Amino acid sequence: MSIKLCDVIDLMDRGLVLDQNSKNYTFIGSLTEMHCPDNNCGNDDNKKISSAFIAFLNYFNNTGIDENLESDKIAESAILWLGHKLNQKAENGTTTLKDFYNNHIETNSHYNKKITTNSSNKINKDVIEKKIKSMNIGIKDISNFYDTFKSLCNMDSELDPKKKPQCNKCLKNAGEFYEKYEKLKNALDINKGSSYLQLLSSLSNDYNKFKEKYKKDVCNDIESFESCLRSSSTKSPVTNCPMTNCPATECPATECPTTECPVKECPVTKSTLITIVIIFVASSILLGVSYKYSLFGFRKRSQKQHLREKLKK
Repeated sequence: MSIKLCDVIDLMDRGLVLDQNSKNYTFIGSLTEMHCPDNNCGNDDNKKISSAFIAFLNYFNNTGIDENLESDKIAESAILWLGHKLNQKAENGTTTLKDFYNNHIETNSHYNKKITTNSSNKINKDVIEKKIKSMNIGIKDISNFYDTFKSLCNMDSELDPKKKPQCNKCLKNAGEFYEKYEKLKNALDINKGSSYLQLLSSLSNDYNKFKEKYKKDVCNDIESFESCLRSSSTKSPVTNCPMTNCPATECPATECPTTECPVKECPVTKSTLITIVIIFVASSILLGVSYKYSLFGFRKRSQKQHLREKLKK
């Protein structure tokens, strides 16, 4: 999980904004409008999105950002951002990323000039094409993944040493990420493309990287780390509340037995849950397919046996 990658995503989000009144995209600053076809996007939102997408990719070729950040991860993040922008403008007429890529990105001269097949670049055309052509899910689903990834970025940004983060500071964003991830997981079925499961796995990996970074830079012991990510403020009578969570100065047990205080709940880490969920869902799909075909074979055998018995008679 790279905070620099999250910074670039935030930069591009602020550079191309959907006006809620006109429902058209507006450039904020010059970075995102530098790659308009023929240097003029006019009022064409597809051209504006194309320009900003090229700016996103070219940013990594022009700056020495995070040598450990893989090209595949940059491409994935840029494509999630692209799907989000296309989904915001529902009437753009594009049904798949491949359509938009073929009609508005590949035909942009700036793209062919800036994003080449040069393997020395941090990101190149081959990586983008391969990623887009393998993305076999709808734009709406891609946008939902982007929204979840942004929640994880919000968590990661709170770990910036300059902000002097504290253990209990990421509670809200951690909860938002987990809820959005649960919705994505619950929407998974056999009709979804293979990219859906791959993106779920990618989010889980990003979360695990965040967890390790959080544990290393902010919370040194695992118990504090789990409490920070898994705790929820619920109310409980003092008789059921551990004394460590209910200071005597605030709530003496002999004087206020019905007073309520927050209780921390953290039986397992979210990363464990997420990993289990992915394995369980994938297994369920495979078992479902296996059961379907095994049942079909069983029925065929039963029919053949019944026919043989009738012939004998």
